Parts: sequence; structure tokens; C-alpha cells
Amino acid sequence: VTPITDKMLRCRECPLCANSRHRAYLFYEQKKGPNGRRDCYNWYVRNHRAKFNMQACVYTCLMGNSEALNEQPVATSSRLPFICFTDSTDLRSKTWDVRTTPRLFNMDPVRSQRAVKILPYEYLPEFDASLYIDNSVLLEQAPDALIEKNLPPSGFCLVEHSFRATVLDEFLEVAAQGLDDQSRIFEQLNHYTIDCPEVLQEKPYWGAILLRDHHNLAVRKMLEIWFAHVQRYSRRDQLSVNLAFRLAGLTPDVLHYDNYK
Repeated sequence: VTPITDKMLRCRECPLCANSRHRAYLFYEQKKGPNGRRDCYNWYVRNHRAKFNMQACVYTCLMGNSEALNEQPVATSSRLPFICFTDSTDLRSKTWDVRTTPRLFNMDPVRSQRAVKILPYEYLPEFDASLYIDNSVLLEQAPDALIEKNLPPSGFCLVEHSFRATVLDEFLEVAAQGLDDQSRIFEQLNHYTIDCPEVLQEKPYWGAILLRDHHNLAVRKMLEIWFAHVQRYSRRDQLSVNLAFRLAGLTPDVLHYDNYK
């Protein structure tokens, strides 16, 4: 990322795109913004790197032999690379660039998949941003416009759960469906009830679509907390994502889709 210096601010035009109007904005935010130069940087991210210079991709991850890879026909009309991480050496695809990667935990393919899902900057260092989608998600249109439109200053955009009212409801449903070890689920629920009971009453998120800025430090902090909870507690990452946002002091931008389809 090109830092905005005093010399740049003294230029006649915006140093990022040679637009004099943008230079005026830089001056305004430098003088009036509550955080000084930080506001200039945030304006730069919103209006330059995010829309013009940012290198982004779409990715998914399959670990183990639990399901077949779903093709994404819209990849042929997108300028973005579609990348699939897998531990399989036999997986082939017409729409995904298949990348073989070893499991982080050899005997735990689910948490190994979560590592790739939650920590994109570790596995995709050549990109500035990424759109993660679960293998169950089928994109109906090319995601280019979605990324350009929805990558926010917060650095994190995800989907609100469309039919679960609270995080507590999500805990109870995961337990009822037997989606993880019961002792882990209720240990996590007990700890959250003691440490941060209010998070259990929040609207949960749907973790199947994640749009993130890889360079945002607040986002990285949140993701590290999130992954730590997925390792320590249930592998069902939707149980811990709300608390991770709270602990990192990050408020994400939210999309509203029907995730029951």
C-alpha cells in the first residue's frame, strides 16, 4: 500500500489517480478528520485500492472426502481467479484453479479446512482481498461487482443468518443436529454464558460467504481470535464469530440474503 506523505499532499493532483478533486478530499480529511492521516488512508482504501488497484479472488476449500466439488459456471465470465484449496491430489475442475495444500491438522480435516477459510492472508498472500464461499454456495452472477460494491472500510462483510434469531438458537440447533461433540458445544456455551452472555442474544451470521480485506489489521486480529476459538471449542465456526467480532472491537458490514435456499 502506498503511504500518503506530506509531499504527496502538497502535490497539485491526487498522487493516486491524478485527480485534483481527490486531492481536495485528501486535504480535507487530513485537516478535518478526527484521526488525522488515518482518515486519509481510509479514504484512499475506499476510493482507490478497493475499487481500482486491489487484487482480489474467489476461493473455497475442501478437505477430506466428504463432498464433491461444485463447479461455478460464472467463473467463465469473471475477471477474478477462482481458487480451490484441497488436500486431494486427484481433484480436477473446469472452473476452479485447484491448489493442493497439506492439512494443518493431519487427523482433523474439518479444522484444517477452517484454517484456510478463516485465515485468507496466510494462504493467499498475493491478493489484497478475497471472497470466500462454502462449497455449498452456487454463485448466480459474476462476483466482481459484488466485491467492488461491498468491500467496506471495516474490511469485513458477511451475511446475516436469515432464519436463526440468536446465537443461542444456533448453539441449540448445532447440538440437536449432532453436528459436533456435545461436550465441546456445551462447554463453549457455558463459557460464553459466564464471560459474555449478551453475545448469545445477538443475531448470528452465516459463515458461508466472507468478503475480507487482507491488509486490515483489525480484520486480522478478529480472524486470529476466531480461529483460536474454533480450535479450542466447536469446529462450527458460526458459534464463535460473533464473540470474535466483539473481542476484536470490529463491527462488520452485513449483507442480507436468504441462506435457506
